[in-house]
Amino acid sequence: MRHLTRAEVTALLRCSALFRTLDDDELDALASKAQPAEFPAGQTLVRRGDHGEAMIVVVTGHVKVVTTSDRGAELLINIIEPGGILGELALLDGGERSADAVALENVEAVKLPRTAFLAFLRAHPRASIQLLKLLSEKLRHTTELAEDAAFLDLPSRLYRRLVALAKLYGSQTDKGLLIAHKMPQKDLAGSIGASRESVNKQLRTWCSMGLIETGSGYALIKDPHALEREVAER
Repeated sequence: MRHLTRAEVTALLRCSALFRTLDDDELDALASKAQPAEFPAGQTLVRRGDHGEAMIVVVTGHVKVVTTSDRGAELLINIIEPGGILGELALLDGGERSADAVALENVEAVKLPRTAFLAFLRAHPRASIQLLKLLSEKLRHTTELAEDAAFLDLPSRLYRRLVALAKLYGSQTDKGLLIAHKMPQKDLAGSIGASRESVNKQLRTWCSMGLIETGSGYALIKDPHALEREVAER
């Protein structure tokens, strides 16, 4: 990739929820230590078990965070959007990465080496407070995943996942609630701890009932209230 100026790196860091509250001087100090990076679709940004040498700020594109069982079953933990961060836990404690992070599409990012980032946190308490907020959000999200897996059946888990995607990518149309997000069924299934086959079967059932419509890169909830009632009355 082309060499970025410090001003350009500063602008990229400002896109992150972690750093957008910092002033120009603070961002400039951090940008002097940052390393721009690019990852093609399908490339692993960080691998489970590796030691955390850098935190990554996603600038463009989306990254899926997954864990894989010994049998190859994949659990989708999260999808990192532009402005999001990954690798912060291993960065803070110097331990091993707890999951794989894979580019869903071409990704531009900024790497922050561990030593430089920890020194920055010591010198800029506001960034430390913001990091704690983001870690709390991730912990809350992980707790919700565990509760869903333990207490909800597959239709309920799938419905809640569609609702979450709708909040991020949904738009109201004259035909219903359109979710324009290219999440493969394998990843959709992995995000709720289910098999692709069972998710496909449930989606076909809802399609046959006229509740939803699915296609390449989109899902359309024709009647959100009817779908909610169908799930609640099971």
